[in-house]
Amino acid sequence: MWGLDVIVKDDKYVINEFNGIYSGMKGFEYIYKDDRVIKKVCSMLEEKHGKNLTVNKGEYLRNKLKKENFPPYLWESIKEKIPDKFKTFNSLTKMIFLSRVLSSRKADVNWISEQVKSLAGSLESYYSTIYNGQKSVVLNLKNEIIDEEFVNSYTSQEIANNKFFQFFVMKDTDLKENLIESVLVGLGATDEHGLGNLLEKHDKFVIKPIIGSCGKGVRILNKKEVEEYKGTSGPIDYVSDFKIFLENLGIIKIKYFWDLVEAGDFSFEKGLSVIQPFVDSSKLIKGKKYNSVVRAIVCNGKFVDAYERISKSPIVNLSKDAKAAKFKFNNLSDFCENAVNIFEKESEKYNPKTMKKDIYNNYIEQAGIKRN
Repeated sequence: MWGLDVIVKDDKYVINEFNGIYSGMKGFEYIYKDDRVIKKVCSMLEEKHGKNLTVNKGEYLRNKLKKENFPPYLWESIKEKIPDKFKTFNSLTKMIFLSRVLSSRKADVNWISEQVKSLAGSLESYYSTIYNGQKSVVLNLKNEIIDEEFVNSYTSQEIANNKFFQFFVMKDTDLKENLIESVLVGLGATDEHGLGNLLEKHDKFVIKPIIGSCGKGVRILNKKEVEEYKGTSGPIDYVSDFKIFLENLGIIKIKYFWDLVEAGDFSFEKGLSVIQPFVDSSKLIKGKKYNSVVRAIVCNGKFVDAYERISKSPIVNLSKDAKAAKFKFNNLSDFCENAVNIFEKESEKYNPKTMKKDIYNNYIEQAGIKRN
């Protein structure tokens, strides 16, 4: 089950984002005044997988961790219970709540504590049976590798959860002209060449945390603000000449992005963002200018329905006070079905256990980033 955010630009469909199993469908409730769309999706899922569907929110592996390694389980449980509004991420809270890597000055983490309006209208609210090791087809809301069949495969869902991965795995497909160019920045992983090309061709930009949702952390940037990211590749934090001197003596080891990748601890992803050219989605509605993004739902490879989000703000999200409106499909259904088909095929090329390391290593090689 997929939700696609699509921008209509000059009679062309531009994919803004793939959303996975927890794609919100609240907008349909606004325009139809009922929950017909989410009921249709549930019916389609049950037709394909049977009614034995469970929801994985992380309880199964969490309970396993509790039994096998209690201290880290306890610490993570404590942190989860602290509301985000108290995590303002000054120097003290960075030390408490974030890893040493995410405390880097090259990590943009302020978006984590940003508050957005909570919206219902997802599959989570329609399936109440929790997966706890029983045999079933699983709605993998907490995308984890467990030995069951998933509604969306682990690899496709994991790629959908990462805005950079979405672009990277699709950029050489037949849909490359329908994608928004995305340049990775942060923690020394900046694609300097890609960023330079972006600055040459555009004047207005969008920056997005690669694992953000509901519009959290999305900002509009001008050229000068984007230029500040130039020259940020290299170590995961800014280092002094003295630290370089100590490394040359073999006393310390300065960490780089690829060191984190090789270590296999991908918590650093919260400190990475993508910069994209701003795509003007504005249109006149009753003589007033609004920005527009279409949310389309595809289930079992079939188009289900679509609605339009409109807002005077360039950040068009229901959690950011956009409004829902009906949308005339035209040939959108064929486009969305094809996009999902290609996305799933590209996703399945990766091994679930090594996919993140493989994608980041491929990125490092293609971006021409030299490993020290």
